[in-house]
Amino acid sequence: MTREEFAPDQWFAACPKGLEALLAAELEALGAITTRETVAGVYFTGPLAIAYRGCLWSRLANRILRPIARLEAGDSDTLYEQLKRVDWASLFGPEQSFAIDFSGENRQIRNTQFGAQRSKDAIVDWFVARG
Repeated sequence: MTREEFAPDQWFAACPKGLEALLAAELEALGAITTRETVAGVYFTGPLAIAYRGCLWSRLANRILRPIARLEAGDSDTLYEQLKRVDWASLFGPEQSFAIDFSGENRQIRNTQFGAQRSKDAIVDWFVARG
């Protein structure tokens, strides 16, 4: 079980598999400071303006996302507990709505709807515990 925090200038651009190298080059041309290819996307660093440029001008990126944490969870209870350690108030308030797009599975979490529901429960419970 580990939890890794991301810096505020780190981003992830999702793309179809096989286009990662082209996307990395495109992001560098748009001003990304560093790029690191992974399956179906590219992690990159740079100020918020670079993320906006990627959203506006990238022909290869499907989405530009800001990772907030990387969690390793062997079961749903561990996922729940690790998500409750994130400072959700720094990202949005209890009066706002949010959506969960869950991907990943293992022997304990075999259904993405279940993973998304468990994640939502952890976030809501985090806000409930704080008032």
